[in-house]
Amino acid sequence: MSGPPYEPAPDEYLRTQWNAHFAGYDNTDSVFDQLLAAYRTPGRYYHTIEHGLEVASTVQMLADTRPAADRDDLRLAAWVHDAHFEPDNDDNEERSALLAERLALQLAIGPERSRRVAELVHVSSHTVRPADELEAMMCDADLATLAKPWEAYTADVANIRAELRIDDDTVWPEVRLTMLSFFEKKTPLYHGSKATETWEAAAIGNRLREQDLLERRRVQNE
Repeated sequence: MSGPPYEPAPDEYLRTQWNAHFAGYDNTDSVFDQLLAAYRTPGRYYHTIEHGLEVASTVQMLADTRPAADRDDLRLAAWVHDAHFEPDNDDNEERSALLAERLALQLAIGPERSRRVAELVHVSSHTVRPADELEAMMCDADLATLAKPWEAYTADVANIRAELRIDDDTVWPEVRLTMLSFFEKKTPLYHGSKATETWEAAAIGNRLREQDLLERRRVQNE
C-alpha cells in the first residue's frame, strides 16, 4: 500500500479562510488555534481540518439564500464536525459536537445558536434523519465528497484507508465494500433537491465503479 496523498494546507492559509468566514465574531484567533490543535493529531488523513473547510465552502453554496446567522452556524458546524476522530471510537460526533458548542460560545454566538451548531455537528454521523432543512444541508454538504471527479474521489478513499491503518490488500476490499453498502442503502442519499441534482448521479457512478473494482480484487484474492 502506498502512502496517503493527503498534504496539510499551511496553517496561515487555513487561518485566513477561517477569518474570512467568521470576521466580526469574538476570539476568532483563539478559537481557530483550539480547532487546529484538535485536528492536527497524528494519523489524520481524511477527517482533517482541510475537509472541514471543504464542507464549509460547500454548505455555503447550499445555504446561499438562508439568513446570515444560518449560514454562519452551518459553516461553523462544518469546520468543527470532524475535529475529534478516532477509528475505533463510536462517539466522535458527540465529542465534536461538545467542542463545537464550546467554541461557538467563545465566539459569542449565544447559547441558542451554539446548541444549534452542536446539533448540526451531531447529525453529520449520518445515522439519524435530519430534523430540519439546516441539518439536511449539513448532511448533504458532508457527502458531496462522494461525487468528486474520480481522481479526487480515489484520493479520498486512499486517505480513509490510511486512517483505518489497513495495509492488508485482502482485508481492505471487505472493509470498503461494507462502507459502500451503507451508502448504497442510504435512502435518500441526499436530502435537498439542489444536492440531489448536483451530486447524486456522480456519487452513484463513483460508488458503482469502486464496487466493481473491489469485487474484482476480492475474486483475485480468493
